[in-house]
Amino acid sequence: MEESGKPTKHLAKHLGYRALVLGMLAALFLVVVPNLLGCRFDAVRSSSMSPAMHAGDLAITLPINPYNVNLGDMITFRSPSDPEAFIIHRVVGIDRSGPLTFRTKGDANTSIDAHPVPAQAVVGKVGFHLPLLGYLVAFVQSTAGFILLLVLPGATILFLEMNKLWGALSPQGGRETGRKVPIGEHFRSRKPASDALRPTFSAQGRWKT
Repeated sequence: MEESGKPTKHLAKHLGYRALVLGMLAALFLVVVPNLLGCRFDAVRSSSMSPAMHAGDLAITLPINPYNVNLGDMITFRSPSDPEAFIIHRVVGIDRSGPLTFRTKGDANTSIDAHPVPAQAVVGKVGFHLPLLGYLVAFVQSTAGFILLLVLPGATILFLEMNKLWGALSPQGGRETGRKVPIGEHFRSRKPASDALRPTFSAQGRWKT
């Protein structure tokens, strides 16, 4: 009965390890890839752009030259009241009479945004969006998500790999029985030579083995 449960236990361990690796790679993708490609992954936090996008959706913003922005484009821009905050609204007007500015509006809002958006505040154009994935991105980008999805899985994988490496370097006895030999045990497990092999001194004054 004990032997029959070993394949299932081994499969569960293998699948768990793969899940850790895939989860960590997915988290790294959401954090690192946008920076490498120069785009942004943003969680939609309100319903001002519904029905085009809803709260919790993932908006992917691609870089664009502000002079290539057209009417009807959804753009991501810095909030006039907080440069660290970003807003996604649709362009409903373009003023080229002086410095380039845009008039924007949320699809679900009844009025145009109070402040024109200067060209230098435009981050990019929303290329596409994915439903509900914004919640995941917001969690990954938080401190708790970084620890749970990157730090802890990474430490676990490192521990498992070090444990596997130590098992490979352990004495043959540990490998044959399938038991991992803890550090230092292979030194303690070495027994002294048998008394039968030790040389002794006979009564006749001769050494014998």
